[in-house]
Amino acid sequence: MALTGAAFFIARMTTDELAQVFAAPRPVAVLLPVGAIEPHGPHLPLDTDLIISRAAAARAVALLDAGGVRALKRPTEPPLTPDSPMIALAYRCLQREHRALLRWQHQQGVAPTPASVHQTRIATRRMRVALRLFGALLPKTAATRLAKDLRWFARALGSVRDLDVHAERLRVQLRSAEPAAARELSAYELALRRERSVARAALLTLSASARCAACTW
Repeated sequence: MALTGAAFFIARMTTDELAQVFAAPRPVAVLLPVGAIEPHGPHLPLDTDLIISRAAAARAVALLDAGGVRALKRPTEPPLTPDSPMIALAYRCLQREHRALLRWQHQQGVAPTPASVHQTRIATRRMRVALRLFGALLPKTAATRLAKDLRWFARALGSVRDLDVHAERLRVQLRSAEPAAARELSAYELALRRERSVARAALLTLSASARCAACTW
């Protein structure tokens, strides 16, 4: 067996072949994907954790090779098909967060509440994580464009959410403040209220834009 390439499958190597790999000057990393076999709800397979672990190991091989490290991993998985569990998991995760974003889309034109901003921000963050995790399984151009749009949308949501949290903490502080401190803090609360109004108006305008529609297609 010629020892060429960035990755070797330990299960298919002889003892001598494995010894040659470790004797070479190039650093070696052994990847062992692991995961629990447990329930993940009625819509996901029991080996969801293992599927994710295998995908992460496959991505790590390329990164290790680029850094000059030779990777040893388990045998190659069968080629992915549209009905493969990994593909199904990727699209189910994206569809779940997509539905959460649609709930925000249906409220366009209505002043967002702190709760709706918070939940939309969570759904956006989770979709961005799913895109990073399953990016290699998705159409590259569409996934890259969606990731950029979601990052832009998340920044706008984050600005409003930060002001909401700050305003709530200030209200709590005002309830227990001494009269003199309360008068001083009340002036700041008014300024904060104005800033929140501006941020919310900007978010409403943004939510009606074509770019925002692309996030919830």
